[in-house]
Amino acid sequence: MSRPGSAGAHLTLRLQRVTSELPPTPDSLAVGPWHVTLDAHDPHGQMVTVIWQPHLVAALLGTLYDRTLSGALERYCAVGDGFAAELEGSFALVILDLKTGRVLALTDRVGTRSLYASPAGDEVYISTEPDLPEFTRRPVCASAVASILVNGFLPSGLTLYGGVRALTPTELHDVRPDRVHSAPYWTVPFNPATPARPAAPHAGELIEVLRGAVSRRLRASGERPHLSLSGGYDSRGLLSLLHGQHPNLTTFSYTLSTIRNGSDAQAAIRLAAQYGVPHRHLLAYRGDVASVVGLN
Repeated sequence: MSRPGSAGAHLTLRLQRVTSELPPTPDSLAVGPWHVTLDAHDPHGQMVTVIWQPHLVAALLGTLYDRTLSGALERYCAVGDGFAAELEGSFALVILDLKTGRVLALTDRVGTRSLYASPAGDEVYISTEPDLPEFTRRPVCASAVASILVNGFLPSGLTLYGGVRALTPTELHDVRPDRVHSAPYWTVPFNPATPARPAAPHAGELIEVLRGAVSRRLRASGERPHLSLSGGYDSRGLLSLLHGQHPNLTTFSYTLSTIRNGSDAQAAIRLAAQYGVPHRHLLAYRGDVASVVGLN
């Protein structure tokens, strides 16, 4: 189903406690203690994948780099919660396990996609939309407003709406009637380097990690991979790793109406020519301030 008036791609779960007096919706699924309704909206048919299996339902917003959603579910069935640590990509993922009665939610470890949850109770919402109407009807969170005014950002999962939290990106979240139970699936060990080890082996390891990451992302990009080329060290390093790996590689950069000498756009043109890769310009600003603010 899809809620009218929602323009962008999104995922939303409505969870109603089985023992509550709330009437379940006709298209809800019985998942453990919940009646669950999935709202997956994808106006362009490119961002959302939904899989229905006899005992599993999964919905993905975004992209998995190294496997399909079906492959991710196979790993979940094989290794349980440990599957989350194996996923790479830019995604928000929800899984309804009808056999065990679990509702699971997670995002990629960097948090390029977000999931938001309303407080535990007889009715819980999990959504990729921070401005879900069921969230915005809640009282404004004074702590969140103060944090934005003082610090310019929202820390520790705070949102503008009382009780609504942004789920931690590096954790697997099990939604239960008492609360959302969360467990880390990925941590970064900060172990000091061996003092006697020279820098060259570290550099070699980093290069191999980057090559592996680029290769996995390239496989997931399909027939026409694109690279945002700014002219900085990161993008030119990626271009050097991608060069020769795909015949249809195209680079692009954001520009103003006039490309000035010494600008990032000019550097990007020069780099693309150096590597013999087609390059496109995307006009970043057309004089409409309101539209730019709206898009960002």
